[in-house]
Amino acid sequence: MGLKSASKLAGQTLKNAMEKAKVGMSLDELDRIVNDFIIADEAYPSAIDFMHFPKSVCLSVNDVVSHGVPNSYVL
Repeated sequence: MGLKSASKLAGQTLKNAMEKAKVGMSLDELDRIVNDFIIADEAYPSAIDFMHFPKSVCLSVNDVVSHGVPNSYVL
């Protein structure tokens, strides 16, 4: 996958996640949505196991600026 197609998939993944994120959904659920979207495009979520990161995407809520690990927190 070249840089152009990887960037396109990243943008599409972000758009999909933003459309699917709903009040009452957990961060784990949103992580699964992101993971499934990336896998469906025959790609691999590069965040998984990067520096032992356990999930597909970094999610932080409100004013948190660190790389949040998705968990059972409900939006």
